[in-house]
Parts: sequence; C-alpha cells; structure tokens
Amino acid sequence: MRPVYIISLLSLLFLGQCIDRIDIHLDEGYLRIPLIDGYLTDSEGPHYVKLSYVKSPTESKYYPLEGASVLLKDNRGNDWAFFEFQAGTYVLPSYVRAEENVIYSLHVAIGEDQYISSDISLRKNPPIHSIGFKDDSIRALDYNERLAYQKGITLTTPIENPDKEENYYLFRVEPTYLFIAEKAGDMSPGKRCYITDFDRTFSIMGDRAGGYDHGISFYPYSEKFRHNFSFLVRQFSMTKEAFDFWEKVLYQIENKGGLFDRPGFTIRGNMKHVQDESKQMLGLFTVYSLSEQRIFINEDQLAHKIPFDIHYCFPIVPPTPPDEIPAECFDCRFKYGLNVSIIKPDWWL
Repeated sequence: MRPVYIISLLSLLFLGQCIDRIDIHLDEGYLRIPLIDGYLTDSEGPHYVKLSYVKSPTESKYYPLEGASVLLKDNRGNDWAFFEFQAGTYVLPSYVRAEENVIYSLHVAIGEDQYISSDISLRKNPPIHSIGFKDDSIRALDYNERLAYQKGITLTTPIENPDKEENYYLFRVEPTYLFIAEKAGDMSPGKRCYITDFDRTFSIMGDRAGGYDHGISFYPYSEKFRHNFSFLVRQFSMTKEAFDFWEKVLYQIENKGGLFDRPGFTIRGNMKHVQDESKQMLGLFTVYSLSEQRIFINEDQLAHKIPFDIHYCFPIVPPTPPDEIPAECFDCRFKYGLNVSIIKPDWWL
C-alpha cells in the first residue's frame, strides 16, 4: 500500500478553487509565467480550465490570463474548443466527457506561445460505494495557540482492489449543513438556510492491497452537527502522472514549511511549450474518473455529546446588548459560507 496523504491547501488552485498564493521562483528576465489548472472527467460537466500568471519574481498575486485559445483533442480526430466564461476561466460544453480507451491532449495558445499536454487516458478504479465515519481526535492549536486534542469525526470509505493493481485516488469533500436563525420569526424567509461550507482540503493515496477503510477528512465537533450535516464525497481516480504531481506539491509543503512561509518553488506539470522547452507552464491538466457518495450525520449519531454554545443567539452570561448579537441569528442569510440558500436542496433528507 502506498502512503496516504491528507493535504490542507488553504489557497491552492484545484478542482474549481482559485490559486491565491504559491510563491514561485522565476528568473529575473522572465516577467510572465502561465499557470494552468484543469481537468476532464467521465461525468457530466461543465469542465473548466483556469489560466493565470504572475507578473514578477517577487509578486505572489495571480492574475487571470485572458484571451487564450484552449482546445481539447483526442486520438479519434475530435476536438472541442473551450470558451472563456469569465476572465481566465475557460469552459468546455457540458456534453463532453472522458471515455475509456481514448487518448486526450490539451492545446493552449497564448499569443505566439503554444503549449501542449502529455497524452492522457482515463483511469477507472473501483468506484466509491459507501461513506462512513468514526469519532476521532487530532492535535491542533486551541484558542490560546497551545497544542491540544480536538475532538470530531473522520469520514471514511472502504477501499477495494480486487486486481491488486496500483490505483491512485484523490478525495474531496463538499460539506453542507442546516442553520436555523433562532431569533427569526417562524414565517421569516431567513429562518432556515442550507449552507455549503468552504473546504479546500483533500487527500491523495496510492493503493495496491485494498480491503481497508481509508480516512478521508477530519471535521471538528461544532454547532453544524446540531441538525443534519451532509458530506458529499467525491473520489477522483487518476493516473500515476497526476498522483506524482500532487505528491510533489505535498513534498514541497512538508519540507519547505507552511503554505505561506516556505521559500518559493516551481512545480512543472504535464504542459510543454511546443517550440521552446525553456518556457514553462506550471500546473496540471488531467483526466479523472469520478464517483461520489453522500452521507448525513447529526448529533444523535455521535458517540459524544457536543458542547454546543447554547448562548450563541441567546446570550445570558455575560449579558449582551441586542445590537451585538450576530446578524445571522435574525436572518440566516447573513451566515458565512461558500453558498447560502433558503431553498431546500432536492437531495436533502
């Protein structure tokens, strides 16, 4: 069995997230270096390619790269053009999806510079069949910045490998929970909200044995478990080339310090300049086989009673003036999240 890695990348571009900061070492004369993040799956799209660049060796801000030409080709003579949905974000028609036994390549033209990916094929591994969880604890910094054990749950999934081949996976979680504004009227439209949380963590793993439960991601106990807390787990089966790329990212993070304090580095992916190999494009375009499962968890299913802050919206000690009570207690739409909606999702219990 290959080692399992759980990566917390607070601002690394991946799977629809934005690159906010990765310090990159550039030669002084190289004032623009492009970066790519994109993928194609065997599930319904749309699928995206995001292009950006940095202006100078000392700047960590990333700028969208507009006006590029992005084309997906296969070995059967088909090609599909991405259209620029918004600055630096290029979208493939939703009907296009990856198929087995087909070789794909991505072609990117930025002005006179042309880049092409390596040949990529779809790698199908056993799909994800179920999601479980276990009560767990991890060492983390408390409010006083001291190491302490934080209690919570770890999501798990059984790993199967009947052929005993080397399989490579990436797991990503989308958490959604129900929040009720305790001080809102029962008929208020802002009484109940379904909130999809920010979660940029993911885990990668390589496996040859199978027959065990893989820990995917840890979530500390909080008021989010008071009502139903839903977790959509996506399993991306990937090639060894993609696994090696993300393994290098992890190595840099672990050996250079934290994401924001490590020395600059450059990680080349599978994109090459057609005429001049000295011109780099960082990042990765690849093809994944996608499968997903959803699980609901609430307080009654947990082994330990969660010490919810019962005075969050009804402060008693010390007395809190009404104007200092969080706004989301009166209208759930003020609650912070990636997506806050008063509309109950079709898949909600």
